[in-house]
Amino acid sequence: MIKQETQEREFRPLKLINDNFEKIVISMDDFDFSHDGIKHLNMIKFLKEFI
Repeated sequence: MIKQETQEREFRPLKLINDNFEKIVISMDDFDFSHDGIKHLNMIKFLKEFI
């Protein structure tokens, strides 16, 4: 499970960007941590979509 400080470190910079572009965090975690309009995707599932 992802630590709270790690999650904050990864999502904070994207929260500070004030535009309408899609923001995505990709990691090895299976749990979906998407929030505040930022998508969280599993790396394996993400890569399998392109094969």
